[in-house]
Amino acid sequence: MAPATPAAPATPTAAAQTVPVTRSFADARLIVEMCALAGRADRALGFLDANAGVDQVRRTLLSELAAGPEIGSLLPPMGHRTSATPSDPAAAAASPTHNPVLAAVAKLRKG
Repeated sequence: MAPATPAAPATPTAAAQTVPVTRSFADARLIVEMCALAGRADRALGFLDANAGVDQVRRTLLSELAAGPEIGSLLPPMGHRTSATPSDPAAAAASPTHNPVLAAVAKLRKG
């Protein structure tokens, strides 16, 4: 008596019929990670559904990031403390108490 084999589904889904999956699991994972790192985790499923390649996703995300607002941060040199005064805006921006990047890092450290 032959062992029982699982029955194939009666009809595959329409998506499976129209879009062949040609990427590896590693590529899919890389696309999801790139989207998350770019702050666009919401785009990962769209890229995967469109069967976009890793290079295409990388170029798209980089061009979107480049077209976005400029990120500016003045960080003080390591171990250097500045005394922020209203007359010195650069020193005020570099101050740990006024720097949004340093404030975000401190907030993450606290949990």
